Amino acid sequence: MTKIYLSHPYGGSEKNRAAAKDVAALYRWAWAGERGKEDYRLINPLEILEPWAGRMSEDEILRDAVELMRGCEAVIFCPGWKRSRGCRLEHYIAGREGIQRVYLPEYVEDVARELAMSERVEKRRAAEAVSVA
Repeated sequence: MTKIYLSHPYGGSEKNRAAAKDVAALYRWAWAGERGKEDYRLINPLEILEPWAGRMSEDEILRDAVELMRGCEAVIFCPGWKRSRGCRLEHYIAGREGIQRVYLPEYVEDVARELAMSERVEKRRAAEAVSVA
């Protein structure tokens, strides 16, 4: 199984957290249709480390995120990664340790947001159809 790490700016911003979740959902959706769910695992540190957000320092969370990344074959760097201290550290370590680095274009977050919105609309419609029946 290939593990792919998602490096996304966070900095405590709910907007960044939502964008990271949307990008993760986009890739899981795309890869599930093309590769099969058993072929890969997308590691999103914002999802995994979220329960510790209020109990650990930013540096402790970043340390744990880097450990998650070290177990992956590739890292996807989301738009804005160059402005994030954590993403820049992940970029440096990935390069030093020979982990493949992939860079997403700026528009991918817009596509992910649109997909997430359309999926929410479809789920709502399905729920409404069940409640009417």
